[in-house]
Amino acid sequence: MEWKNIAMDYYPDIFLQDSTFDKIDLCDGELKLRFNEYGLMIFDKDKNKLFRTREAQVVFKDVELDGIIIEKQVYNNSYGKILKYIPADIFLKNIKEKRWKCEVANEAYGTGIAMLELVVYEKGNKKWFRAFLQIYNTGYYFCRNDIDYSYEVVK
Repeated sequence: MEWKNIAMDYYPDIFLQDSTFDKIDLCDGELKLRFNEYGLMIFDKDKNKLFRTREAQVVFKDVELDGIIIEKQVYNNSYGKILKYIPADIFLKNIKEKRWKCEVANEAYGTGIAMLELVVYEKGNKKWFRAFLQIYNTGYYFCRNDIDYSYEVVK
């Protein structure tokens, strides 16, 4: 797909919270998350308001399979909430095969790492779980087309 706008490292003016991705691809060292349902949120400085894009993609550069760490939050009777490791290839496969779709609940970026807190919905039933996705990378950029000015995000 051709993107009209590509923005490098524009967080927090562009962010992913409440955006849902159901497509993921790791190819040639780039991890691409595709947002179809609800795109990125963008702060329009001229209007001083938040808006959404229709479709969008975030691309993380120089990512390897072992640089993707996913931990599922589960409840343990003895210890309460604990984190259970999910292999990256299983995570990627479940999203590619449309078994899971992920909503970004929170995000943080640092030097060489992006951390996304996800709500993962399982297809075919109403089950969901919380997961934490760590992506080791050398940079990232946001791709989008038009801003949907009819979809104002209320704070």
